[in-house]
Amino acid sequence: VMISVVSSSALNLLQSRFQGKIKGPQVVFVGLPLFKRLDDNFVPFSTCRWRPTLESGELLSKQMTRRILLLHPSALQEFLLSKSLPITYLRELTKQGRMTGLESCQEKIGPVLVGVLDTDKQACKYSDVWIPAVITGKQILLFGRSSELQHISLQLNPGDPAELQV
Repeated sequence: VMISVVSSSALNLLQSRFQGKIKGPQVVFVGLPLFKRLDDNFVPFSTCRWRPTLESGELLSKQMTRRILLLHPSALQEFLLSKSLPITYLRELTKQGRMTGLESCQEKIGPVLVGVLDTDKQACKYSDVWIPAVITGKQILLFGRSSELQHISLQLNPGDPAELQV
């Protein structure tokens, strides 16, 4: 189950009626997926059951004021490789100035968006790097397809793609 942004034309097609009955397609995937529903058994005590999609990160990041974590490029690379980081480590990164945004989560479990901390005033270089994740209480877990995560990893650390095992 997803929530997507679609054009008005696509919406008209999906809501088309014939003799008073909806005759649009039964199942269709169109538009930019914004959010994906979390599995009911995954972090069941989270009050928010929807997480941002990898595709929507850049768009949502411009509108969100909370639950955005910015990590130093090397810390984000570590997150990509391990696919999870302990919350205690996130607190350590914050103290070191290598991460911001943890306080905006207000110690609440649930989805977050992870981007790159602007360390050298080149924010535009990484403005499209956004990764969906979920804080579970003890750790933060990464969400995304391996091929896309590898592409992000290469953006952060250009080099031999054979070295990366995302």
